[in-house]
Amino acid sequence: MNKWPTVELSEVCELKYGKSLPASKRVDGEFAVFGSNGVVGSHTDSITDGPTIIVGRKGSFGEVNWSNHACWPIDTTYYIDGSATDADLRWLFHRLGSLGLTQLNRAAAVPGLNREDAYRKAITLPPIEEQRRIAAILDHADALRAKRREALARLEELTQSIFIDMFGDPVVNPFEYPIRALGDIAEFYAGGTLPEGEGFAGQPDGFALLKVSDLNLLGNERVLHTSQGWSARPGARSATCPAGSVIIPKRGGAIGTNKKRLTSRPSVLDPNLMAITPHQGQLCLEFLYAWFERLDLNSLVSGSSVPQLNKKDLAPLAIPIPPYELQLVFAARVNNIELIRSRHRANVAELDTLFASLQSRAFRGEL
Repeated sequence: MNKWPTVELSEVCELKYGKSLPASKRVDGEFAVFGSNGVVGSHTDSITDGPTIIVGRKGSFGEVNWSNHACWPIDTTYYIDGSATDADLRWLFHRLGSLGLTQLNRAAAVPGLNREDAYRKAITLPPIEEQRRIAAILDHADALRAKRREALARLEELTQSIFIDMFGDPVVNPFEYPIRALGDIAEFYAGGTLPEGEGFAGQPDGFALLKVSDLNLLGNERVLHTSQGWSARPGARSATCPAGSVIIPKRGGAIGTNKKRLTSRPSVLDPNLMAITPHQGQLCLEFLYAWFERLDLNSLVSGSSVPQLNKKDLAPLAIPIPPYELQLVFAARVNNIELIRSRHRANVAELDTLFASLQSRAFRGEL
Protein backbone atom coordinates (compact mmCIF):
# COMPACT_ATOMS: atom_id res chain seq x y z
CA MET A 1 0.00 0.00 0.00
CA ASN A 2 1.51 3.35 -1.03
CA LYS A 3 1.77 6.29 1.37
CA TRP A 4 1.47 8.98 -1.28
CA PRO A 5 -0.33 12.12 -0.13
CA THR A 6 -3.72 12.96 -1.60
CA VAL A 7 -3.88 16.51 -2.94
CA GLU A 8 -6.12 18.59 -5.14
CA LEU A 9 -5.10 19.15 -8.76
CA SER A 10 -4.65 22.87 -7.98
CA GLU A 11 -1.65 21.91 -5.81
CA VAL A 12 -0.02 20.06 -8.72
CA CYS A 13 -0.39 22.36 -11.70
CA GLU A 14 -1.82 25.55 -13.14
CA LEU A 15 -4.23 25.32 -16.05
CA LYS A 16 -3.15 28.29 -18.13
CA TYR A 17 -5.52 29.87 -20.60
CA GLY A 18 -4.82 29.47 -24.30
CA LYS A 19 -4.63 32.52 -26.52
CA SER A 20 -6.81 33.42 -29.50
CA LEU A 21 -5.24 32.94 -32.92
CA PRO A 22 -7.80 33.11 -35.75
CA ALA A 23 -7.01 31.15 -38.89
CA SER A 24 -6.77 34.43 -40.82
CA LYS A 25 -3.84 35.51 -38.61
CA ARG A 26 -1.88 32.26 -38.74
CA VAL A 27 1.25 31.97 -40.83
CA ASP A 28 2.23 28.39 -41.61
CA GLY A 29 5.30 27.57 -39.57
CA GLU A 30 7.06 25.10 -37.31
CA PHE A 31 4.74 25.38 -34.28
CA ALA A 32 1.50 23.42 -34.01
CA VAL A 33 -1.70 25.30 -33.22
CA PHE A 34 -3.96 23.30 -30.89
CA GLY A 35 -7.72 23.49 -30.50
CA SER A 36 -9.72 21.71 -27.85
CA ASN A 37 -9.26 18.29 -29.43
CA GLY A 38 -6.00 18.37 -31.35
CA VAL A 39 -3.97 20.20 -33.95
CA VAL A 40 -5.92 22.72 -36.04
CA GLY A 41 -3.04 24.35 -37.92
CA SER A 42 0.47 25.77 -37.56
CA HIS A 43 2.13 29.12 -36.94
CA THR A 44 5.53 30.78 -36.90
CA ASP A 45 5.35 31.51 -33.17
CA SER A 46 4.44 29.67 -29.96
CA ILE A 47 3.21 30.67 -26.50
CA THR A 48 4.30 27.62 -24.49
CA ASP A 49 7.66 26.59 -23.16
CA GLY A 50 8.70 23.19 -24.54
CA PRO A 51 6.57 20.01 -24.21
CA THR A 52 2.98 20.89 -23.40
CA ILE A 53 -0.26 19.30 -22.19
CA ILE A 54 -3.36 20.77 -23.84
CA VAL A 55 -6.79 20.39 -22.20
CA GLY A 56 -10.02 21.22 -23.99
CA ARG A 57 -11.86 24.13 -22.36
CA LYS A 58 -14.75 24.69 -24.81
CA GLY A 59 -16.31 22.35 -27.33
CA SER A 60 -14.41 19.10 -26.82
CA PHE A 61 -13.98 20.05 -23.18
CA GLY A 62 -11.82 17.86 -20.96
CA GLU A 63 -10.02 16.17 -23.85
CA VAL A 64 -6.29 15.86 -23.14
CA ASN A 65 -3.67 16.23 -25.88
CA TRP A 66 0.10 16.28 -25.93
CA SER A 67 2.70 18.28 -27.85
CA ASN A 68 6.35 17.22 -27.81
CA HIS A 69 7.36 20.79 -28.59
CA ALA A 70 6.40 24.35 -27.84
CA CYS A 71 3.07 25.21 -29.47
CA TRP A 72 0.16 27.64 -29.58
CA PRO A 73 -2.96 26.45 -27.70
CA ILE A 74 -5.86 28.68 -28.75
CA ASP A 75 -8.49 30.24 -26.49
CA THR A 76 -10.74 27.15 -26.40
CA THR A 77 -8.07 25.37 -24.36
CA TYR A 78 -6.07 25.31 -21.18
CA TYR A 79 -2.44 24.28 -21.26
CA ILE A 80 0.28 23.08 -18.90
CA ASP A 81 3.97 23.41 -19.73
CA GLY A 82 7.11 23.19 -17.62
CA SER A 83 6.41 26.59 -16.08
CA ALA A 84 2.99 25.48 -14.80
CA THR A 85 3.97 22.43 -12.76
CA ASP A 86 6.79 20.74 -10.87
CA ALA A 87 5.38 17.31 -11.73
CA ASP A 88 6.67 15.10 -14.52
CA LEU A 89 4.71 16.26 -17.55
CA ARG A 90 4.23 12.81 -19.07
CA TRP A 91 2.96 11.42 -15.74
CA LEU A 92 0.61 14.40 -15.44
CA PHE A 93 -0.59 13.88 -19.04
CA HIS A 94 -1.58 10.30 -18.27
CA ARG A 95 -3.10 11.28 -14.93
CA LEU A 96 -5.25 14.01 -16.41
CA GLY A 97 -6.52 11.62 -19.06
CA SER A 98 -7.88 9.33 -16.34
CA LEU A 99 -9.54 12.02 -14.22
CA GLY A 100 -12.85 12.15 -16.09
CA LEU A 101 -12.54 15.81 -17.02
CA THR A 102 -15.01 15.31 -19.89
CA GLN A 103 -17.72 14.78 -17.27
CA LEU A 104 -17.32 18.17 -15.60
CA ASN A 105 -19.44 20.30 -17.94
CA ARG A 106 -21.42 23.12 -16.30
CA ALA A 107 -22.51 25.22 -19.25
CA ALA A 108 -25.93 24.48 -20.67
CA ALA A 109 -25.55 26.16 -24.09
CA VAL A 110 -21.84 25.76 -24.86
CA PRO A 111 -20.09 22.70 -23.39
CA GLY A 112 -17.17 23.80 -21.27
CA LEU A 113 -14.73 22.85 -18.51
CA ASN A 114 -14.57 25.19 -15.55
CA ARG A 115 -11.02 25.45 -14.28
CA GLU A 116 -12.09 25.53 -10.64
CA ASP A 117 -14.00 22.26 -11.04
CA ALA A 118 -10.88 20.62 -12.44
CA TYR A 119 -8.73 22.07 -9.66
CA ARG A 120 -10.89 20.36 -7.03
CA LYS A 121 -10.16 16.90 -8.42
CA ALA A 122 -8.29 14.82 -5.80
CA ILE A 123 -5.25 12.79 -6.84
CA THR A 124 -2.51 10.88 -5.08
CA LEU A 125 0.89 12.46 -5.67
CA PRO A 126 3.87 10.10 -5.88
CA PRO A 127 7.48 11.32 -5.59
CA ILE A 128 8.97 12.69 -8.82
CA GLU A 129 11.12 9.60 -9.46
CA GLU A 130 8.05 7.39 -9.13
CA GLN A 131 6.16 9.70 -11.48
CA ARG A 132 8.89 9.22 -14.08
CA ARG A 133 8.84 5.44 -13.64
CA ILE A 134 5.06 5.31 -14.03
CA ALA A 135 5.22 7.58 -17.08
CA ALA A 136 7.84 5.37 -18.74
CA ILE A 137 5.72 2.24 -18.20
CA LEU A 138 2.56 3.89 -19.52
CA ASP A 139 4.39 5.44 -22.47
CA HIS A 140 5.71 2.02 -23.47
CA ALA A 141 2.25 0.48 -23.23
CA ASP A 142 0.74 3.37 -25.17
CA ALA A 143 3.34 2.95 -27.92
CA LEU A 144 2.25 -0.67 -28.37
CA ARG A 145 -1.35 0.51 -28.79
CA ALA A 146 -0.26 3.13 -31.32
CA LYS A 147 1.60 0.52 -33.41
CA ARG A 148 -1.47 -1.70 -33.49
CA ARG A 149 -3.62 1.23 -34.59
CA GLU A 150 -1.11 2.10 -37.32
CA ALA A 151 -1.28 -1.48 -38.59
CA LEU A 152 -5.07 -1.25 -38.62
CA ALA A 153 -4.93 2.04 -40.54
CA ARG A 154 -2.62 0.48 -43.16
CA LEU A 155 -5.11 -2.37 -43.62
CA GLU A 156 -7.87 0.19 -44.14
CA GLU A 157 -5.79 1.80 -46.90
CA LEU A 158 -5.09 -1.57 -48.51
CA THR A 159 -8.64 -2.01 -49.83
CA GLN A 160 -8.41 1.24 -51.77
CA SER A 161 -4.98 0.27 -53.10
CA ILE A 162 -6.38 -3.01 -54.42
CA PHE A 163 -9.36 -1.16 -55.91
CA ILE A 164 -7.08 1.19 -57.86
CA ASP A 165 -4.79 -1.66 -58.91
CA MET A 166 -7.69 -3.73 -60.28
CA PHE A 167 -9.98 -1.03 -61.70
CA GLY A 168 -7.99 2.21 -61.89
CA ASP A 169 -9.27 5.60 -60.82
CA PRO A 170 -13.01 5.58 -61.62
CA VAL A 171 -12.86 9.26 -62.57
CA VAL A 172 -10.31 8.48 -65.29
CA ASN A 173 -11.63 4.96 -66.09
CA PRO A 174 -8.33 3.84 -67.67
CA PHE A 175 -9.69 0.36 -68.54
CA GLU A 176 -12.61 1.95 -70.42
CA TYR A 177 -15.32 0.01 -68.62
CA PRO A 178 -18.91 0.75 -69.64
CA ILE A 179 -20.34 3.78 -67.85
CA ARG A 180 -23.74 3.59 -66.18
CA ALA A 181 -25.76 6.04 -64.12
CA LEU A 182 -25.89 4.92 -60.50
CA GLY A 183 -29.68 5.19 -60.54
CA ASP A 184 -29.89 2.56 -63.31
CA ILE A 185 -28.07 -0.14 -61.36
CA ALA A 186 -29.06 0.54 -57.74
CA GLU A 187 -32.15 1.17 -55.61
CA PHE A 188 -32.45 4.18 -53.32
CA TYR A 189 -34.12 4.35 -49.91
CA ALA A 190 -34.80 7.85 -48.63
CA GLY A 191 -35.38 7.39 -44.89
CA GLY A 192 -38.48 8.35 -42.94
CA THR A 193 -40.24 8.13 -39.60
CA LEU A 194 -39.03 5.20 -37.54
CA PRO A 195 -41.69 2.75 -36.27
CA GLU A 196 -42.20 2.06 -32.60
CA GLY A 197 -39.40 -0.14 -31.34
CA GLU A 198 -37.24 -1.17 -28.41
CA GLY A 199 -33.58 -1.28 -27.52
CA PHE A 200 -31.41 -3.58 -29.60
CA ALA A 201 -30.10 -6.45 -27.48
CA GLY A 202 -28.78 -8.84 -30.08
CA GLN A 203 -32.14 -9.95 -31.51
CA PRO A 204 -31.31 -12.20 -34.48
CA ASP A 205 -34.31 -11.18 -36.60
CA GLY A 206 -36.39 -8.06 -37.15
CA PHE A 207 -35.17 -4.66 -38.30
CA ALA A 208 -32.46 -2.31 -37.11
CA LEU A 209 -33.80 1.20 -36.50
CA LEU A 210 -30.94 3.32 -37.77
CA LYS A 211 -30.00 6.87 -36.85
CA VAL A 212 -26.91 8.88 -37.77
CA SER A 213 -25.50 8.29 -34.28
CA ASP A 214 -25.49 4.53 -34.93
CA LEU A 215 -22.77 5.05 -37.53
CA ASN A 216 -20.45 6.02 -34.66
CA LEU A 217 -21.11 3.06 -32.36
CA LEU A 218 -18.19 0.83 -31.40
CA GLY A 219 -18.01 -2.08 -33.83
CA ASN A 220 -19.83 -0.17 -36.57
CA GLU A 221 -16.69 1.24 -38.20
CA ARG A 222 -17.55 -0.40 -41.53
CA VAL A 223 -20.47 -2.80 -41.18
CA LEU A 224 -23.44 -1.88 -38.98
CA HIS A 225 -23.48 -4.78 -36.55
CA THR A 226 -25.47 -2.99 -33.87
CA SER A 227 -27.93 -0.13 -33.38
CA GLN A 228 -29.65 1.63 -30.54
CA GLY A 229 -33.13 0.69 -31.72
CA TRP A 230 -34.82 -2.46 -33.03
CA SER A 231 -38.28 -3.34 -34.29
CA ALA A 232 -40.01 -6.60 -35.15
CA ARG A 233 -41.74 -4.92 -38.07
CA PRO A 234 -40.52 -2.79 -40.99
CA GLY A 235 -41.15 0.87 -41.55
CA ALA A 236 -42.37 2.48 -44.75
CA ARG A 237 -41.24 0.68 -47.90
CA SER A 238 -39.27 3.73 -49.04
CA ALA A 239 -37.34 3.78 -45.73
CA THR A 240 -36.71 0.03 -45.22
CA CYS A 241 -33.61 -1.27 -46.96
CA PRO A 242 -32.30 -4.84 -47.18
CA ALA A 243 -29.04 -6.22 -45.83
CA GLY A 244 -26.22 -5.48 -48.24
CA SER A 245 -26.90 -1.76 -48.67
CA VAL A 246 -24.57 1.24 -48.46
CA ILE A 247 -25.71 3.77 -45.84
CA ILE A 248 -24.78 7.47 -45.99
CA PRO A 249 -25.88 10.58 -44.05
CA LYS A 250 -28.07 12.83 -46.20
CA ARG A 251 -28.85 15.88 -44.07
CA GLY A 252 -27.03 18.47 -41.99
CA GLY A 253 -23.49 18.49 -40.70
CA ALA A 254 -23.29 14.68 -40.72
CA ILE A 255 -22.73 14.84 -44.49
CA GLY A 256 -19.40 16.52 -43.79
CA THR A 257 -18.17 13.45 -41.92
CA ASN A 258 -18.24 11.51 -45.21
CA LYS A 259 -19.15 8.32 -43.36
CA LYS A 260 -20.29 5.32 -45.37
CA ARG A 261 -21.46 2.06 -43.80
CA LEU A 262 -22.85 -1.34 -44.84
CA THR A 263 -26.02 -2.95 -43.49
CA SER A 264 -25.77 -6.49 -42.16
CA ARG A 265 -29.55 -6.90 -41.71
CA PRO A 266 -32.77 -5.29 -42.96
CA SER A 267 -32.92 -1.76 -41.59
CA VAL A 268 -35.32 1.16 -41.26
CA LEU A 269 -33.70 4.56 -41.84
CA ASP A 270 -34.52 7.77 -40.04
CA PRO A 271 -34.94 10.98 -42.14
CA ASN A 272 -31.21 11.82 -41.90
CA LEU A 273 -29.99 8.67 -43.67
CA MET A 274 -30.11 7.25 -47.18
CA ALA A 275 -29.41 3.75 -48.47
CA ILE A 276 -28.18 2.58 -51.87
CA THR A 277 -28.65 -1.11 -52.73
CA PRO A 278 -26.87 -2.54 -55.82
CA HIS A 279 -28.71 -4.63 -58.38
CA GLN A 280 -27.44 -8.20 -58.04
CA GLY A 281 -25.60 -9.52 -61.04
CA GLN A 282 -24.61 -6.03 -62.18
CA LEU A 283 -23.01 -4.31 -59.23
CA CYS A 284 -21.21 -6.06 -56.38
CA LEU A 285 -21.72 -4.56 -52.92
CA GLU A 286 -18.01 -4.44 -52.05
CA PHE A 287 -17.23 -2.72 -55.36
CA LEU A 288 -20.00 -0.15 -54.77
CA TYR A 289 -18.80 0.50 -51.22
CA ALA A 290 -15.18 1.01 -52.37
CA TRP A 291 -16.44 3.37 -55.09
CA PHE A 292 -18.40 5.34 -52.49
CA GLU A 293 -15.34 5.51 -50.25
CA ARG A 294 -13.66 7.56 -53.00
CA LEU A 295 -16.65 9.89 -53.29
CA ASP A 296 -16.71 13.19 -51.36
CA LEU A 297 -20.31 13.61 -50.28
CA ASN A 298 -19.74 17.32 -49.65
CA SER A 299 -19.22 17.85 -53.38
CA LEU A 300 -22.81 16.73 -54.05
CA VAL A 301 -24.63 18.85 -51.47
CA SER A 302 -27.56 20.92 -52.69
CA GLY A 303 -27.16 24.65 -52.23
CA SER A 304 -29.25 25.45 -49.16
CA SER A 305 -28.77 26.69 -45.61
CA VAL A 306 -29.07 23.09 -44.37
CA PRO A 307 -26.82 20.70 -46.37
CA GLN A 308 -28.88 17.94 -47.93
CA LEU A 309 -28.54 15.02 -50.34
CA ASN A 310 -31.35 13.46 -52.33
CA LYS A 311 -31.77 10.75 -54.92
CA LYS A 312 -31.58 13.39 -57.65
CA ASP A 313 -28.04 14.23 -56.50
CA LEU A 314 -26.83 10.61 -56.60
CA ALA A 315 -28.81 8.83 -59.31
CA PRO A 316 -27.11 10.62 -62.26
CA LEU A 317 -23.57 9.90 -61.01
CA ALA A 318 -21.52 8.05 -63.61
CA ILE A 319 -19.92 4.82 -62.42
CA PRO A 320 -17.65 2.54 -64.48
CA ILE A 321 -18.90 -1.07 -64.38
CA PRO A 322 -16.16 -3.76 -64.61
CA PRO A 323 -17.17 -7.34 -65.46
CA TYR A 324 -19.20 -8.75 -62.58
CA GLU A 325 -16.84 -11.72 -62.20
CA LEU A 326 -13.94 -9.30 -61.66
CA GLN A 327 -15.96 -7.42 -59.05
CA LEU A 328 -16.47 -10.73 -57.22
CA VAL A 329 -12.71 -11.36 -57.23
CA PHE A 330 -12.28 -7.92 -55.64
CA ALA A 331 -14.97 -8.74 -53.05
CA ALA A 332 -13.18 -11.97 -52.07
CA ARG A 333 -9.93 -10.05 -51.52
CA VAL A 334 -11.72 -7.42 -49.46
CA ASN A 335 -13.38 -10.07 -47.30
CA ASN A 336 -9.98 -11.62 -46.57
CA ILE A 337 -8.67 -8.21 -45.52
CA GLU A 338 -11.74 -7.71 -43.33
CA LEU A 339 -11.02 -10.94 -41.45
CA ILE A 340 -7.54 -9.62 -40.65
CA ARG A 341 -8.93 -6.18 -39.74
CA SER A 342 -11.44 -7.79 -37.42
CA ARG A 343 -8.65 -9.56 -35.53
CA HIS A 344 -6.67 -6.32 -35.34
CA ARG A 345 -9.68 -4.41 -34.01
CA ALA A 346 -10.16 -7.08 -31.33
CA ASN A 347 -6.48 -6.76 -30.41
CA VAL A 348 -6.78 -2.96 -30.20
CA ALA A 349 -9.82 -3.27 -27.94
CA GLU A 350 -7.97 -5.74 -25.73
CA LEU A 351 -4.93 -3.46 -25.50
CA ASP A 352 -7.20 -0.52 -24.61
CA THR A 353 -8.73 -2.55 -21.78
CA LEU A 354 -5.30 -3.63 -20.52
CA PHE A 355 -4.02 -0.05 -20.71
CA ALA A 356 -6.93 1.23 -18.62
CA SER A 357 -6.23 -1.47 -16.03
CA LEU A 358 -2.52 -0.61 -16.07
CA GLN A 359 -3.31 3.08 -15.53
CA SER A 360 -5.59 2.30 -12.62
CA ARG A 361 -2.94 0.16 -10.92
CA ALA A 362 -0.23 2.73 -11.62
CA PHE A 363 -2.13 5.59 -10.02
CA ARG A 364 -2.98 3.43 -6.99
CA GLY A 365 0.70 2.68 -6.53
CA GLU A 366 0.40 -1.02 -7.38
CA LEU A 367 2.98 -1.29 -10.18
